[in-house]
Amino acid sequence: MKKKNFLREMFSMDDLDEDYEDYEEEALDEEEIDDGDDESKAEEAEAEADAVTHEAEDEDEVKTSEEGSESEEPETAEEEAAESVADEPVTSEHAGSVVDDTEEEEDVEEEPEEEEAEAYEDSEDADSDPEYEDDEEDEEDYEDDEEDEDDEDSYRYEEEAYAPVRKRRNAGSNGRRDDDEDSYYRSAEYKRERRHKRRVRNQLLAFLALAVVVLAILFAIMQLGSKIFGLGGTKPTGGGDDPQTGETSAIPVIETEESVVISEPESTAPEEVLTPLDQIVTAAIAEMPIEDKVSALFFVTPEQLTGVSVATQAGNTTQEILQKYKVGGLLYTGNNAKSDDQLKELLSKTSAMDPGVFMATTEQGGEVSPIAKALKKEEQPAPLDIALSGGTDQATASGSAIGAYLKEYGFNLDLAPVADVAVDSSNTYLGKSSFGPDGNLAGQMSAAFIEGLASQGVSSCIVAFPGYGAVSGDEKEGMTTTARTREEMESAEFIAYKAAVNAGAEFLQIGTISAPGLTGDNTQCCLSGEAVRVVREDLGFEGVIVTGALNTAATTLYYDPADAAVRALKAGCDMIYLPEKFEEAYNGVLEAVQNGVLTQERIDESLIRIYRVKYKDRVAQ
Repeated sequence: MKKKNFLREMFSMDDLDEDYEDYEEEALDEEEIDDGDDESKAEEAEAEADAVTHEAEDEDEVKTSEEGSESEEPETAEEEAAESVADEPVTSEHAGSVVDDTEEEEDVEEEPEEEEAEAYEDSEDADSDPEYEDDEEDEEDYEDDEEDEDDEDSYRYEEEAYAPVRKRRNAGSNGRRDDDEDSYYRSAEYKRERRHKRRVRNQLLAFLALAVVVLAILFAIMQLGSKIFGLGGTKPTGGGDDPQTGETSAIPVIETEESVVISEPESTAPEEVLTPLDQIVTAAIAEMPIEDKVSALFFVTPEQLTGVSVATQAGNTTQEILQKYKVGGLLYTGNNAKSDDQLKELLSKTSAMDPGVFMATTEQGGEVSPIAKALKKEEQPAPLDIALSGGTDQATASGSAIGAYLKEYGFNLDLAPVADVAVDSSNTYLGKSSFGPDGNLAGQMSAAFIEGLASQGVSSCIVAFPGYGAVSGDEKEGMTTTARTREEMESAEFIAYKAAVNAGAEFLQIGTISAPGLTGDNTQCCLSGEAVRVVREDLGFEGVIVTGALNTAATTLYYDPADAAVRALKAGCDMIYLPEKFEEAYNGVLEAVQNGVLTQERIDESLIRIYRVKYKDRVAQ
């Protein structure tokens, strides 16, 4: 019954029911009206039907004996007469009302015999017609299909579905409606229509079932895909790579016509929290004009700054020049030291004019002790002699002793120790400034010396990467080159410099030597970005990188002061040490910043490193 209700809705059976009900009411009204008029005709039709019935019975017996047909006989004479009348073509006379003319009644009385004969001949032809046989087979198939259906429901369904058809067929003859309906339901046309509609219905139901199955499968696949990728924790974009292992995921990506993309909130990197020192440094740099920023990148002698031959005192000239060029550091030699009091006064007044300036010298011990020699102080042993003693304690003591008198005079930076490794015993370039040919020992001694300086409040600068232990040439005369490869340096020089860096040195100097085995070309190391990268990344140094002396022939023969200074800053160095001509180099850097050759950010990057050292004592205050 559920199936029939569904079909009833599908074929709009409600409208058919209304038409059928209207038809029933009209039929009843017409029968009541025509009952009186048709009584006489009914008697004549009854007598006529009896005669036809006898003839039909005789003909059926003959037909049964001759053909052996299994067709059913009409149950009553009235039904047989109705069948013969149903075969008669419908004319305009039948479509109208009942005709009272006597001539037409006589014609109606004479037609049954001829029509019955024609019906008999048609039945014989139908028995031998293959199409008729097919109709019988279709009728059997139809009966088999209907065996499982409820008879009452089936009849009701036929009545409801074909009521409009009956209404049209019976519109012309009220007296023969039922007979026409029975004849139509037994016809091959009705069976074909019934089978066709049943096939359409079955196909539609099959299509709907298939569509439901496909949609269910697609939904299940989408749910499975969302669970798989949800467990993975990543958004698929087409296969995808594992973000941790870098391997391509083996899970296939299921493509659908529409994909719902849930946008994840963009992760914002947490703001970097500045240390108290960096807060002070950043605030100081932000207030500096660009001219002062450029000046702070230079490390010069008092003579380069003031233009005097030998600076032994700090007066108005020094103050004026320091107001114009607020340089980052000043290098003093033995020429500037005449006596203890004079040196102290010189450094004290200069520091008062520019409190943040680095006051530096190159006190390494042995022959390289300019201040001790000038002031007739006891010289500390040379680094090589300390190394030969076999212990780091003496290196620490030497560093502490040097730091003590430097601090007393007013120095805050010593360009020492020399961390170079004397890998070539025949090379006399280093003399006794190196701690020896062993990279491990040189590193240990350098670290101990740095600790001694730091104990007196004096900063140290490691000199001078990648090392002069195997150079050829003299930088005072021209290019100086080392033939050492990177692999060779890693086994000796890198070890010594890493140990010195780890000891806490705040400055590191990169020399003007060329090292093709390290940088890939003959560019001076302090002008090479690759050399600076090695110091930052391979050695792990985060402090201030100072260039080698740019006033030597190793650079002046190849670059002018401005070009050399700009190249050094672009390579990543922080301070320009002893340019050939200070003002020319300064103006060149300032112009490079103003023209965009050097960025403001690049300058600030170096200034942050420089001022971390300058202002390191202000945090405690």
